[in-house]
Order: sequence, then structure tokens, then C-alpha cells
Amino acid sequence: MKSFVKVRLQSDQAFSCPVCATPVFDISYVFEDEGKKSNFFQCPECSFLFARPIFIPELDHRQMDGLENAELFNSRMLKRIYVHYFIKKEIRALRRVKGKGALRLLDIGCGTGWTTKVYADQGFEVTGLEPSKGRAEFAREKYGIDVLCDYIEDVEIAEKFDVIVLRHIVEHFSDPGLVLRKIRGFLKDDGVVLVIVPNINCLGRYLFETKWAWVLPWHCNFFTPKSLRTFLNHEHFEILEFYQTPTPLYYPGAIMRAFPNKIVKWIFGKNRFFAMLLCAPLAIAGKLIGMGDNLNLVAKVK
Repeated sequence: MKSFVKVRLQSDQAFSCPVCATPVFDISYVFEDEGKKSNFFQCPECSFLFARPIFIPELDHRQMDGLENAELFNSRMLKRIYVHYFIKKEIRALRRVKGKGALRLLDIGCGTGWTTKVYADQGFEVTGLEPSKGRAEFAREKYGIDVLCDYIEDVEIAEKFDVIVLRHIVEHFSDPGLVLRKIRGFLKDDGVVLVIVPNINCLGRYLFETKWAWVLPWHCNFFTPKSLRTFLNHEHFEILEFYQTPTPLYYPGAIMRAFPNKIVKWIFGKNRFFAMLLCAPLAIAGKLIGMGDNLNLVAKVK
């Protein structure tokens, strides 16, 4: 049985913060599942929240294989909205930094490839990296994406890229810095990285606390704006663009967990698009007060 609770405890053993290397004793949450337990440590210096021990230490168990959620629940409307308000904003940020013209792009953790295809349609020369065989094959067959089926820890790529995309990837690693250190070898001298992670200081987290979309046990890193900036600087990247984005995607599940009755489940679970439409004002309010759901940045190697 799963249990996720907020606590105020101190550990007998200090853990080094993966972002700033500060020794951390303070435990803010405890997650238990089938006899296994993980403590969530909050760094007092950079505000980074991280889980120890991580629940999925095995490399070949970390990939996520579902197709429907990766395809935004097969909703054409949700995809159109996502492309207009999110992907095109990413592209504008990258174009401000890199200019016009063809750019080689590596999309790490490209999933089923539909967001990668948007970049291809906008003039980027794209390659995907995806550890899930099912998702990689889907991306090749449906979207014609050139996908390498491997883990970032193991893959070797001789080609250099102008842009590397890390969309909702860094929060999955016990050592998040490993990802940035690995991709440095894949970037051109003037290349940039686009990083997108959930914002643990978003409005929804404070409204719903442990009922929020923590995506356990797959996520083990939880960033705030401060800790994400510290993370990039610590790994010798210079931040060129930094912004927040709202998304109602996380809210319906949180509401159903917070109010587990049939009426709420019917309203927020029956139709994904309608549920997110109802939740959109909350997501927008969070963005307006500086507590957006996702953190987005573009950075280059110093």
C-alpha cells in the first residue's frame, strides 16, 4: 500500500545535495510503497528537494512505456493547445538565442515523438533518444523520427548538436548533474540546452500538498526556480532564458485524490479535455503570481 506524508524529521545521516553539495539532514516527506521507504530531503541552501534512497535504482526499470499519456491522451485539441502555448514558445526562445536557419536538435526522452515532430516541421533537423522500445518504435512509424533507443547513461553519439532538449527528464535521475555532464559532449561549441522540469513551488503543490502530481516513484528530484538556477550554474552552464509555464494537466488527478468521491471522479475523470478546461484558471493563476507549473530555461556551456 502506498503512503506519502509530510513530516518534520532529521536524519542521523547527512546526504549531500545533488545540486549544491550542501550536507542535508532535514526530511520533509516520507514515501512508502510495498515495504520500501524513501525520505525526501530539503536542502537549506538551494531549496532542492530530493529522495533517498531512490525507488527505481535499476536502469532498465526507469523508462515509461505508456503510449496514451505520452500522446496527450490521443486528444487532437490538447495537442494543438500544447503546440501553440508551449512548443512554439520554446522555439521562439531558441530562435532568439540561435537565430534562423537549420539547427541540429537532439530530443532526449522524446517519448512517442509528437513534440519532436513539431520541431521538425519548424525547420529543425531532429534526432530522438528514447529508452522505451514501444515509444521509440511508435515515433519512427507514426512521425518518421530518427530515434536512438537507449539510455542517456549508455548512449554514445559522435554527432554534435546545436540544440539538446531535456523535457521532463532531469527529475528522474539520482544524479541529475550526470545528464548535463553527458550532453556537454554532444553539444557544439555554441550549442544550447533547453531544460523543462516541474516546479515544486507551483500553486497546485501548495493547494494539494501530498495529493499533488509528484509522479512517484519515477520522480526523485523536485526543483524550485532557485534550485534550478543553482543546478545549471553548478554544472557550468550560463542561463540565457528563464520562464515559467502553466498547465492544467496536473490538476484533475490531484482533485480526484483530494476529494475521492463518485461525483468528483465522474466530473474530472470522464473527459480529460473538459477536466483540464475546468482546471485552467487555477494553472493560469499560478503563473500570474509566479508559481507556474513548469520551469523552462535555455542555457549554454560557460
